[in-house]
Amino acid sequence: MTVVLKTLSENLTEKSDAVPPPALPSPSTDLSSDTVSNKESMGSGTTGPASSNTVVTAAVVEPRKKSKLKSTLKLDFKFDSMTLVLYSPNGNMLLTLDSHDEQLKLAEFTLDTISTSVHMFSDSSMKASVRLAACLLDDKRTRIKMVTPRMIAMRPGAEQNMMVEVNYRQGREGTTLDTLVQDVYLCASMEFLHIVADIFLNATQQGFAQAPQPKTSTGPGERKNINSSTTSKESTVAPAVVSKTEINVMVRNPEIVFVADLTRADAPALVMTTQCELVMKSSAEGSQMTAVIKELKVVACPFLREKRKNNVTTVLQPCQVFFQTSQSLTSPQAMEVSINALTLKVSPIIINTVMTIQSALTPTAETPEELASPIPVDLWKKRGWKELKLWFLEEEGDEDTKSLAPLIPTGESLQVTIKSICLTLEAGVGHRTIPMLLIKSSFHGDVANWSTLINLHSVLNLEVHYYNEVLGVWEPLLEPLEDEKDGFRSWTLELKMKKKPVNYIGSDEVDFYVPDYKTVIVISSKDQLNITLSKCGLAMLSNLGMAFAEAAKQTADSFQKDEAPFIVKNRLGLPVSVRHSEMFCPIGQQGTNRTVELEDGQTLGLDYLTTTDTDQFSAMISLSGREYYIQPTPMGHTSASVIPLIKVGRGMYNVMHKDSGVTRFLVCQIYTVEGSKYVKIRSPFQIINHFSIPFNVFEGSTCLGKALPTEEFCVPLDSYRSELSLRPITEEDTDDQEEQYECSEGFSYEDFHAHEPDTRLQQTCRRRGDQGGVLMVNMVPSRDAVTFKHTGDVGENFDVPFVLHLWPSILLRNLLPYPISYKLKDSGVSAPEATLNQGHSAQLHTAVINQSSLDLCLLNYLDQDWSSEYRLDFDVIHC
Repeated sequence: MTVVLKTLSENLTEKSDAVPPPALPSPSTDLSSDTVSNKESMGSGTTGPASSNTVVTAAVVEPRKKSKLKSTLKLDFKFDSMTLVLYSPNGNMLLTLDSHDEQLKLAEFTLDTISTSVHMFSDSSMKASVRLAACLLDDKRTRIKMVTPRMIAMRPGAEQNMMVEVNYRQGREGTTLDTLVQDVYLCASMEFLHIVADIFLNATQQGFAQAPQPKTSTGPGERKNINSSTTSKESTVAPAVVSKTEINVMVRNPEIVFVADLTRADAPALVMTTQCELVMKSSAEGSQMTAVIKELKVVACPFLREKRKNNVTTVLQPCQVFFQTSQSLTSPQAMEVSINALTLKVSPIIINTVMTIQSALTPTAETPEELASPIPVDLWKKRGWKELKLWFLEEEGDEDTKSLAPLIPTGESLQVTIKSICLTLEAGVGHRTIPMLLIKSSFHGDVANWSTLINLHSVLNLEVHYYNEVLGVWEPLLEPLEDEKDGFRSWTLELKMKKKPVNYIGSDEVDFYVPDYKTVIVISSKDQLNITLSKCGLAMLSNLGMAFAEAAKQTADSFQKDEAPFIVKNRLGLPVSVRHSEMFCPIGQQGTNRTVELEDGQTLGLDYLTTTDTDQFSAMISLSGREYYIQPTPMGHTSASVIPLIKVGRGMYNVMHKDSGVTRFLVCQIYTVEGSKYVKIRSPFQIINHFSIPFNVFEGSTCLGKALPTEEFCVPLDSYRSELSLRPITEEDTDDQEEQYECSEGFSYEDFHAHEPDTRLQQTCRRRGDQGGVLMVNMVPSRDAVTFKHTGDVGENFDVPFVLHLWPSILLRNLLPYPISYKLKDSGVSAPEATLNQGHSAQLHTAVINQSSLDLCLLNYLDQDWSSEYRLDFDVIHC
């Protein structure tokens, strides 16, 4: 690389060592000069040396004719592909390795389809353009194993676009440079990019270094042109003409990925996307620069795109940044920074991801062993006493004299405005992540003379709310203040900073140092500070502190995903039309007249319909059920009452079947999961399966669905009053074979409604064939608590919601510090012997109380196995 650049530099700056001969005057000029001189000498009658002659030059200025613009040069060339392979220096390698050995390969730089066009005209103007289709940069280091070597490339799906387009125009009006960079994918592995950049920078410095030119001196025998020397003395240097220059840079759709670990496809990463536009103008009057950053967004997700899917959480919502600076010959520099809104989400996982990436971006340099030692290296080295800089050895002359030059304000100014800042702090509680603090703020600051006598004044408006998970609402932590105009306003904090000279008047005998200037910082607020703390708020602050304290110690291997603020689930067993309020907008689904159709089992995500970020914050903390509601309408039924989505709980609502006129009831269950409110619309009858095997639920011969282990099964709305039955699904059941068990006896909602609460009922599922054996299902119904009822004319005569729990008869749990083996007998088909490790449990599905028995064996206790038989009698089990 160095040799190539040095050769290019020599060819571009090649000069002749010979001194160019002096320019000879033209014959016409000499002749006219002599004629004029002779005439003047003859007229005056005097003669003298040639140096005393006066030269008179006449010039006639003719108007320039407007000539036709012609092309003087037109050049087009194109490269289909150009590849540059970089090798690292082999200073640390074995000297036997070749400089182009594969072990020394560092990177491969590929430029695809370079098109260049240059057009020059007769008036010295020109046009040039360069187009680059794609640029690829691959990491070729063999010592690092990574999931992908690609560092720079085009974004997927944008291969038809040009990556870089540069247009250059030069004319009488000035120079214009337009640059467009679009659809660039950049993996910000700073270690690798620094190594590649250092190679180019070092090669450029060495290749384009100017060699010292020999100085040429005028010999004693050489004569200078007297007229030219006289003219140079008498002429004045003309001021340099500053042409207008304009630079436009536009960056579209870049994707910048910050990742700490390149060896893992699911390593935590931060992905930034944005749109950027930069305009720089300079002229004789001054300079101006304007930059606009649009749609700046940062998300936390896995490294590779294939691993992301739904594991994406938005760290920074799309925002816009405006920056402008201007300076003229008569006025100082003035800068302005404006941000319309900053919506940030901060959690321990995000903080850990940022810290991990930051540590990888700025690796710590290895400290030599002698420098890391607490004993100085030059402890016994001979030094002068002045080098020690001990305070008791200092003399008056050694003290630094104060600078007497006063600081003169230069007048520069900076204005920073952030219209809205919305910060959400999230933390983990157990295995969940919930929002805890919601902070809304706005900032405005003015800074003047920051390089000399700084004068700063800023105003911060602040609102703080904490999340009450029990009620599912945001409650104020920092109370807003009453305002006569707007009702309520935010708490205001002011910051003032000023640097001013000190006028000290005192005795000359003072021996301590008095500074020339002092800086005064004042933080104040004229508003009353009202903080509301509750038991829930104190618990939240405690969890928040512990979560963020442990963020730096743990690894960010888990990912969050963005969820809608409200998620509606249809579990009625038939399609439902959901009509939402005008304050909501559906996510990913289209509706008509604020109504969305949901099939059975589908979900609907609802977000706040806001036009400004202030509306977003107000919607999150609002407690108005009149503005945030839904109204479901099951297919074939009338519409239910309006359901407010503010507080968590269970509500009972009635609907009427249009054909039969039968009144039915549905339950709207509102609960929170990781800060999102889930709205489940279901019937009053629900089944929870605690078996390790699933069950099919039948209404007669029709299968209504499958009750999976540890999951909720909602009985359809038009079947919850019918007679139901269960059939277990075992591992032996396949699509080609008949089920191993028959359906159980029938049961219905009315059976549990008539019995006492928590009364256990038992169902039997018999094995098919002559092998015998049964599977006992214990049913434990429990009433579902209803928070509010909207049953209309029915009043209290509604169907009480029930949750039916399915439990096995026997649960074998090993609490010994040794494994055991067991075998179930006298229960039909003999089951094979199984081993149960310590701390584990097993369900005995086919066990029958007062009939079956267990062969137990304690393994490897005192180097022996201990066997016993255990009878599953009802009295023994409950003793």
